[in-house]
Amino acid sequence: MSSREKCIEIINRFSDEQLNGILQFLESSINLAEELIDNEFCIKLYTEYLSDEDKGEPMDIRDYALSVGIEL
Repeated sequence: MSSREKCIEIINRFSDEQLNGILQFLESSINLAEELIDNEFCIKLYTEYLSDEDKGEPMDIRDYALSVGIEL
């Protein structure tokens, strides 16, 4: 029996009221997991910023455009 089949078998034993609580728990778990992924991404960006030697140094818009391949 697969994990999915086992889960369905267990779910079928709950009342609708119990399932409502489980549903809320699962939705909260998904939201928390997504927030953690977002937080990890933000921490990675911040860490990269801190290690960037040029941080805080202003750059002329023309120089920036050329650095990304745009000719003004």
